[in-house]
Amino acid sequence: MTARLKELFEADRTLANAASPKHGVMPLFCLPDDEDRALEVTELLLAYGADPQAKNKDGITAEQDARRRGMTDVADLMRGDDAD
Repeated sequence: MTARLKELFEADRTLANAASPKHGVMPLFCLPDDEDRALEVTELLLAYGADPQAKNKDGITAEQDARRRGMTDVADLMRGDDAD
């Protein structure tokens, strides 16, 4: 999945912050449930300019959403902390 995402972001960096037309959800809100995979995808998204402080329609940031899902390492990465 990350290889395909990288191809897409190489072609159009704005996709890292684009909201889905159907659901209005940005990529950082669509992370895999597995935290190791979510870390990998988050690193990729951040490298292509995804904004972890952007809010969804409920006023929640991607970092807050990751914490709600129990992904503290992902949330810390979004905040700028090193994930172990």
